[in-house]
Amino acid sequence: PPPPLSPLLHRAVCTPPPQVARAPHLARMAPASDSLGSASPSVGRILNEAQINLSVHKKCVKLMVARRHRDPGSFLPELCNCILPVLLEYKRDLCTERVVRFLVAFTAARQTGDGAEEEADDFAEAFLGFLLNLATAKDKAVRFRVCQIVAGILNALGPDAEVSDDLYERMENVMLERLRDKVPLVRAQAARALSRLQDGGESNDFSGDAITAAFLTLLGAEKNKDVRKSILGALAISDHTIPFVVERTRDASEDVRRVAFLALASKVPVASVTIALRAAAVRRGLA
Repeated sequence: PPPPLSPLLHRAVCTPPPQVARAPHLARMAPASDSLGSASPSVGRILNEAQINLSVHKKCVKLMVARRHRDPGSFLPELCNCILPVLLEYKRDLCTERVVRFLVAFTAARQTGDGAEEEADDFAEAFLGFLLNLATAKDKAVRFRVCQIVAGILNALGPDAEVSDDLYERMENVMLERLRDKVPLVRAQAARALSRLQDGGESNDFSGDAITAAFLTLLGAEKNKDVRKSILGALAISDHTIPFVVERTRDASEDVRRVAFLALASKVPVASVTIALRAAAVRRGLA
């Protein structure tokens, strides 16, 4: 599994972004005179282009980084204002999914240069803070998109990525709460978001981790197969969790059983599995 994010003890926590008003649809955000080829395209124009084609995302990331660098103070409120229509879209249409992918790529991007990495880290903390503020919204679309974007960002950050202790703990608490959301899509994305926040502890077997414990509890109680698949994909593999993965090889859903076998095949050394568990997995696979 990917390594957990390391809390950063000495970084100042960014202040929460200001409240912003709801914006019109992305397609109408940028005026006609604002083009991507202009000297300083607006945030809305860059997002407009990002929703049309994935091939321009790399260029759009560079433009968005330059826009952030020009005026860091106004950038976050402008971005948050522009993406509110995306957060309100529950249907997984192509344009919305492209914008989500772009937001993930942009937030995880790190540039070289004086202060560039620190600027990117500060923005990531502030943006994640803005998203977490919306995680308890009444609208299921907002809760789903918040969890989806947070999960994407956490899984796109590099192995040496660090966040402040306060943000780390807040993400854990908020996503654990969303793991019990009444909407399956929200629960599935919350599981993805929690994946890299698991802590192996001194024994490195995750037996004392609250997130891993929640995953294991829900594996047996979750009724939605897609949520069980997400939990299996996010679960840290260790001597403590292997028996629970093997147990999912007898799941009622063929898709969940497939994910369980794939997890055992790709993440688990054969020598670390007891003979009894190996035999049980083989019998269920041949059944």
